[in-house]
Amino acid sequence: MQTTLVVPTPAPASLAPAATPRTAPWLATELPSTPLTFDASARAYVADVTVSSPGVHRYKVVMPRAKTGSCPVSAEHALVVVLPASPPRAIATVLAKCMGPLDRWEEVLAPAQTGGYSTIHFTPVQALGDSGSAYAIADQLSPAPAIGSWDALAAAADSLRARLGLELVVDVVWNHTAASSQWIRDNPDVCYSLANSPHLIPAFVLDDAIARFSSTCPPSLATPASDADVDAVLDAFRSSTFAELRLWEYFVIDVDGIVAEAHAFWAMHPYAAVAPALAHLSVDERVAHICASPSGITRIPGARFPLRPHLPLLLTAFGDEASLRAACDLINLPHYREYDEHVAAAFAALRGTLAWERLGNGPRAGVSISADAPLAPSYFTRLVDDASAEATPQYIVANNGWVGADPTVDFAGPASFDYLRRAVNIWGDLVKLRYGSGPADSPAAWKQMVAYTETMASIFDGFRIDNAHSTPMHVAEALLDAARAIRPNLYVMAELFTPSAERDAEYVAHLGIHNLIREGLHVTSPRALADFLYTYSGARLPVAALSRELAGVPPHVPRHKPGAIVYEATHDNPAVAELFPIEHALGLAALIGLTASDTGSNWGYDWLVPHHLNVVTEARLYPVPNSGAFIFTPLKAAIHDLAAVAAAGAYSEFHVEACGDVIVLTRANAESQDGIVVVVRCALAPARSTESITLPGPITRLAFAASLELDEAVASSFTQDDDYINGLSGAKLTLWRDHAFVYTSGTWEPPLPQQGLFGYDRASSELDLRLLPVGGVLAFTTSAWAPGSAAALGAAWLAEHVDGDEHPSLTRAVEECNGLAINVALYRCEAEEQNAVGRGVYHVPGAGPLVYAGLQGFDDPLRAAAVASDMGAPVCANLRAGGWALQYSLDRLDVYLSKFGEVLHGLAAFREWLGKAVGHVLALPAVFVPRYFFAVVRAAVDALTARALALCPNLPPSASTLTQRLAMTSFQVFGPTAEVPTGSLAAGLPHFSAGFMREWGRDTFIALRGLFLVTGRVADAEKLLINFARTPRYNARDASWWFLHALVDYDALGGDGARAFLTNPHAVVLDAPWDESRPVVSLVDVAAHILEAHLAGIQFRETNAGGELDAHMSDAGFNVSAGVAPATGFVHGGSAANCGTWMDKMGSSSRAGNAGVPATPRDGSAIELVALCAAVLRWLAKTGLVASLALPSDEAAAAWGLSSCALTPAAWYERIASNFEPAFYIPLKPAAGDGPGCWAVTTGVYKDCVGASHGWTDWQLRPNCAVALAVAPELFDADHAKACLRTLTDTLVGTLGMRTLDPRDPHYAPVYDNSTDSDAYATAAGFNYHQGPEWVWPLGYLLRALAVFFGSELDVGASIDSILHPHAEHLETDVWHGMPELVNPDGAECPFSCPTQAWSSATLLDALHVRGL
Repeated sequence: MQTTLVVPTPAPASLAPAATPRTAPWLATELPSTPLTFDASARAYVADVTVSSPGVHRYKVVMPRAKTGSCPVSAEHALVVVLPASPPRAIATVLAKCMGPLDRWEEVLAPAQTGGYSTIHFTPVQALGDSGSAYAIADQLSPAPAIGSWDALAAAADSLRARLGLELVVDVVWNHTAASSQWIRDNPDVCYSLANSPHLIPAFVLDDAIARFSSTCPPSLATPASDADVDAVLDAFRSSTFAELRLWEYFVIDVDGIVAEAHAFWAMHPYAAVAPALAHLSVDERVAHICASPSGITRIPGARFPLRPHLPLLLTAFGDEASLRAACDLINLPHYREYDEHVAAAFAALRGTLAWERLGNGPRAGVSISADAPLAPSYFTRLVDDASAEATPQYIVANNGWVGADPTVDFAGPASFDYLRRAVNIWGDLVKLRYGSGPADSPAAWKQMVAYTETMASIFDGFRIDNAHSTPMHVAEALLDAARAIRPNLYVMAELFTPSAERDAEYVAHLGIHNLIREGLHVTSPRALADFLYTYSGARLPVAALSRELAGVPPHVPRHKPGAIVYEATHDNPAVAELFPIEHALGLAALIGLTASDTGSNWGYDWLVPHHLNVVTEARLYPVPNSGAFIFTPLKAAIHDLAAVAAAGAYSEFHVEACGDVIVLTRANAESQDGIVVVVRCALAPARSTESITLPGPITRLAFAASLELDEAVASSFTQDDDYINGLSGAKLTLWRDHAFVYTSGTWEPPLPQQGLFGYDRASSELDLRLLPVGGVLAFTTSAWAPGSAAALGAAWLAEHVDGDEHPSLTRAVEECNGLAINVALYRCEAEEQNAVGRGVYHVPGAGPLVYAGLQGFDDPLRAAAVASDMGAPVCANLRAGGWALQYSLDRLDVYLSKFGEVLHGLAAFREWLGKAVGHVLALPAVFVPRYFFAVVRAAVDALTARALALCPNLPPSASTLTQRLAMTSFQVFGPTAEVPTGSLAAGLPHFSAGFMREWGRDTFIALRGLFLVTGRVADAEKLLINFARTPRYNARDASWWFLHALVDYDALGGDGARAFLTNPHAVVLDAPWDESRPVVSLVDVAAHILEAHLAGIQFRETNAGGELDAHMSDAGFNVSAGVAPATGFVHGGSAANCGTWMDKMGSSSRAGNAGVPATPRDGSAIELVALCAAVLRWLAKTGLVASLALPSDEAAAAWGLSSCALTPAAWYERIASNFEPAFYIPLKPAAGDGPGCWAVTTGVYKDCVGASHGWTDWQLRPNCAVALAVAPELFDADHAKACLRTLTDTLVGTLGMRTLDPRDPHYAPVYDNSTDSDAYATAAGFNYHQGPEWVWPLGYLLRALAVFFGSELDVGASIDSILHPHAEHLETDVWHGMPELVNPDGAECPFSCPTQAWSSATLLDALHVRGL
């Protein structure tokens, strides 16, 4: 048997059998190691596993070590597999105590077979306690007297299975037992007694006070009739009996007692004094010191004055009575507040109970408060036979109940105050069982309940876990283990109410629960009922659902929600007739029966018992059916038969909606779209409002129709039979099946005209409901569309050209698309769209603008809707409402073709194909438009992506998914603009996408290697090189070095024609800012010019310097300088007033005082610029492309130690190489003569700069040295470099990027918020842009450096894979389909970052290129 296991692991992993099986050998598994794959819908990993039997199995998850290293780490996980159940069950619940002797059970239950029920659920079959409650089990190991013996019950169960074909389920009650049970009197330690749970003593003191007050309540107050009377009763209680309790003493320190003890201590130690280390602290600080000490204060549960300070420690902080009293009062203050809050809650609960019971129609209205009818029910039972006898603490035990709070918290345990707060909905006839943490804590309880559970598992096929929310999870787990050891395929449903769906899912997954019980009777309006049915439907998908398989979800992975068994009405609540018109019983049964979940009904519902069959007080027997007793049996047969048809026919799609007073439920086959439609005129509506509806397709058959009428005269004379449970005799059911009149005792007949059904118009699919009575039901089968219609033709075209894995016509339509056409068809953010064609992205009502104007913009919200099976998503609603989105997709392509047609090769052919597809989608009924448009979008996106990857010839055929997705970024950020129709590179989307903000030299040339050279998009790389070569500006000190290094990369990766491109003339003209303009005939000449400019020294003031150019920069910051230090060969520049490298944040907060201050000036010689310079020089020296560089003067030559003004690249490189390690390396233990070595927070690494104005900033550990290690590895000592790389990996590598500063640095501030001004100098107005936030692009260089320096010494590939795993996961779900500029700690999204940044994807793609992926 195969199922899918969902694994909550954050990293790639594999599965293996658990090393330590749990409690039974059947839990072992034969599963071999199994790889896991990421499932975006679950945000987790999944594996297909094969097991030999159904049940619960546990596995071990083996995860690789993160970052560098190859040793796996193993962790055991509690993973549960519950194999899918059989077709949906139809369950009937019976009160076992009303069944009578075993010899009548088969006859009583015969209508279950006739009515199509598959399963009978019995309440407990044990001997019951004095209250008679079906759940008050007196002895778990003894059967009820009417049953006789377990062997007899087992034989009866086998007969029911064989003769009636029934599955049998029984309640298991694990969290309480009857208060009258002899077992707990013999074993009181199985309960929460005042002896083993002294924390309950204050609650008992209050409970006892309530009982004493009740017995003496003044007659004038004893019968409250108004809210004012209730308040008067409580005021009397508070001022008398309660005031005497002094309950606060159970919370605080005895101040007088502590003072007395202190005086005795001081008398014995006259020289005792306050410790000098504490003397200077305030009283508050000294109290905090005491409270923080592990031995400072102990608590004795259940004692008066339970807080006991450690006196010697207390007196080291307080040396006199006044300060000691002040300290104790301060310690007591929060505990007094806690007490006040608990008491307020208790009185609020008492008031609620008193008002509910005594006022209006409450169960004790008019009954006087007395010992027998107390103010509130008792929370405790005294296990004494003589009511007047005094019970010892061991025999005073807590009653059970339930609390609507976190079920993982034991509400009777020491961490809970629910009994004191009167927050438990108490059951006075039941005592809560105490299990502790395991059998050693309560051996009698565990022994009894294991034996009980095993007996039930040997007889019954399944369990209903009663009150599961009050059963400790470890107890339920162990007892289910015991049951499954006997019956591995045990069916389990549970009564579970938790605060959230997530907690529900936790219980279900951990315990292996098939279904949680849900009840339709609570719902009070048609709309709410429709929502309820949709929420708990067992169908996997909504009708006309978007394909989850197209969205990338494996078809066998279900929606991740707990299963439900949906009851019309459970046995715990009133009957339909007590709450609603009796006609509601008919419609509710039909709707719930077709939900595709397991469904349930209370035995008595089918013969319209008009009152609650109370589990405590009902003592009559169920009747043996006669011809008229079970009025709904034929109806239930029709419902269950149709449900079976739906299950067998794979009607896996589901939809339900309220149309006024009519509810329409639809089940559909996902492939054929054939449907089953149930129409109910809901009796919950205040008035008729809907006279017709339109069905989703033509009717093909009337499955059944039914109505219910009630003879009011007969119904009003209903009386309960003394011996047998009887129903309404005045109810009349009319039922038609398959057009045939098969059963009636009523008068209504729906019209059956010759040309249609029920006034049905086949042309419009409109159904006339004017004759449908309240509660009436119609059930039809339908087809999707009429043969030969436009919809049918459209569906056929789409099936041929869109469905399936192969789309020849679409492949032909995109085969001529170039990169610009792909950019336009798939992407384009708002700013790009406005810049190029003067229109924006599509806006979805209720959701806002799409991320992209192209089809990728539609793909993501549609994919999300598909994954969540959410046909109510705004994008789906908009597509159903009209064809605007589809027309928008065509119109925008027309505008692009009219304006940029000459450069958008192949786009016209794609537009033609898309136009045909859209036309056919619009011919379909509106309900199907989202499904088919999503299919068109998915097919188009896949085809365009395949074409794009074909335009990347350097990618290997086996390129990983991560590599392919990163490569697509090159098409995402490179496209036409109004300024450059032939294409330009956006630094990031959306912030750096249009106008002067779009193109940045630094970003372009960091990105060029990965996005264009690694991928093989050489022609586009050449465009960028030529465009930027025309205007080398030096206001950014690093941009020119990145350009030069791009030439090095181009020469290495640009293919056979690369050298010629670099040396051939390109009519490039330099426009230098120092009034020197001259023609340059090749890119090599540009390189030489840039190098010579630096050798000569660059000094200029920015054009238009001032506030209009930069509102925050100081005047000195507009002065630009750069040059080369002859002594070291290091390029240097900048000042403390500006920031010329990529770490370019200028402070802007006047409030914090950082306005005009560069956060990271990095002046002097920045390590990555020195390394880039060295790499360029080494390339020129090796290739001989530039023989020598001209120094500006003889003086400059002398400074270099040269006799001429000709400096060879080799000589310059050697100067750098010989000085690099001494200048930049920080030894593990800096020598005493190193002076500022104390500034190094981390040693054994490389400085960030040399010669910075601030000095200490040189010594900071930043990711820039990773760039240097990658581009110029030969500059580094290999051992030093490896140690540095380990430190960088361990210290700076985050989830998606590298921290921009060592976390140990005092300036580290990792959360970037550019919108908030404050007084915090370090972070105000985003001053910490590069002071800790994780930037993605440096990580690629680190990974390259790891490969260079470690090679085969460790599994570099595994390290890269491990580090890049979060990036693969990010790209699985990111709607921008790129890597962000930066993130906050732990990969948290930074709202001020570009969500997709060119260089971020580029450097990671480059690292994967090194990895061969």
